[in-house]
Amino acid sequence: MSKNLKNKLAETCPSFRRGHLPNVEDLQRLRTLTKPHVESFDYFLEVGLSRGIKDIEPAELDLVDVQKVRQEGKVDLSEASTVKFWVEDVKVAKPTKADAGRSNKLLPRECRERKINYTGQVFGKFCYKIVQRRNGIEIEGQTVKIGKTFGNMPIMVGSKCCHLEGSTPADLVKMREEVRVRREM
Repeated sequence: MSKNLKNKLAETCPSFRRGHLPNVEDLQRLRTLTKPHVESFDYFLEVGLSRGIKDIEPAELDLVDVQKVRQEGKVDLSEASTVKFWVEDVKVAKPTKADAGRSNKLLPRECRERKINYTGQVFGKFCYKIVQRRNGIEIEGQTVKIGKTFGNMPIMVGSKCCHLEGSTPADLVKMREEVRVRREM
């Protein structure tokens, strides 16, 4: 490849600058491309998730006395207790290592190397209340809220839940997300 062509490619195509520290312009171009996706994911984390959880109606489960049903052959729901349950305050955490040593941050580079997913824990409160019915009278019990982990969710690189959010090219090299400092051709 001629030197002129190599220089022209290096000016227009960042991928031809093998092993370089991306300059600020390269990083800004990449962030411009991904901006709509990252902003959408951030909106989901900050607003959409809590709105979605609030829109889910509490589930209800009627508790009936099985022996009464067997004896009488019918269910009297006016005498059945009901368990109402729902979830609240659901959040997503930044990715962490389960076997945390010095640092429990889990970075995208490590996930790629270990062939694992870049995920954060989804946690919140599982809530329930028992409503008892006796002789046509409803007696609401106390609401119980239990902190729970609901699983893991993939995290978008560069989002507010990512450890790389807002990193400079030098920060990326320190975190070993980029290989080395830029060399001139």
